[in-house]
Amino acid sequence: MSSKKILILLPDGVGLRNFAFSNFVEIGEELGWEVIFWNQTPFDLSSLGLKEIKLQVKPRPFTDLLKRAKINSELSHFENKWNDPVYSSYKFSPSFSGIKAILKNSIVTILENSSKNENGLKQLRYRLKKV
Repeated sequence: MSSKKILILLPDGVGLRNFAFSNFVEIGEELGWEVIFWNQTPFDLSSLGLKEIKLQVKPRPFTDLLKRAKINSELSHFENKWNDPVYSSYKFSPSFSGIKAILKNSIVTILENSSKNENGLKQLRYRLKKV
């Protein structure tokens, strides 16, 4: 076993594509490095013969709502600030399939509407850091 190690953090599918599904591991091992993945994706890297530390961490539900509200508020703020409608094209259409989705989207909309200016965004970012 090598004393030189590389720990790759995989929070999402982009990291899978860039590191796990490429020849990155082969190149690293050829250079004498042991490559280990800190994997927070649902994909099982051990099925590919890769070494992983699997994490099953889920954020609190309110954290996800704050994150969605922050993203939508920033997009609305930038659209108004630079008078550029391109920012609204990055917003995802909310799902209204079920009472739970309707409730979540209502909370996000309330948070977003109260945070469209610079001060509101600062408050939202502060709350997101504290959760």
